[in-house]
Amino acid sequence: MVLPKSLLTAAVMAFLEVAGFAQVDKVEILTSGISCGVCAAVSEVQFRRMEGVGKVTISLPKETITLEYRPDARFSVTALDGVLEPLKVYILRIRMEARGRFERCPDGKMVLVAGRNRIPAQLREGAATIPQGMQLFVQGLITGRGETTEYKVGQIRIAEKGSNGHETR
Repeated sequence: MVLPKSLLTAAVMAFLEVAGFAQVDKVEILTSGISCGVCAAVSEVQFRRMEGVGKVTISLPKETITLEYRPDARFSVTALDGVLEPLKVYILRIRMEARGRFERCPDGKMVLVAGRNRIPAQLREGAATIPQGMQLFVQGLITGRGETTEYKVGQIRIAEKGSNGHETR
């Protein structure tokens, strides 16, 4: 039996997402106010309790929080705000690394599909055209909050399989 190319492509894409290829990998949060040891300890405990967060690293001198996510984790800016706002710690910038693909919505806007996450994305002016569905490694900044959250893509690399069958960057 020969499968149509579009059906085969869809099956491969679904397999890659289930296999943990497409996902948010790491988030680095630049804050204002995490320089206090108590705030750092409380936020670390709260972040460790979040579903999908595998590792938490806090740098008091740099006022940064780095979260590494487990496969198929859901990423949410609202959840990050929920941990930090009660402590009067404010997010200045969020830098995110993810693996996934871009899709164009019916309204013409782009979204980054990274596992269970669908994040509105904005490519830089003059960026090369990226075929929809191509598996990528991306880095960029999360801007806005709530309805206006958007991922400003900075770097894009095509995901390739190395000679050993593992992903290379």
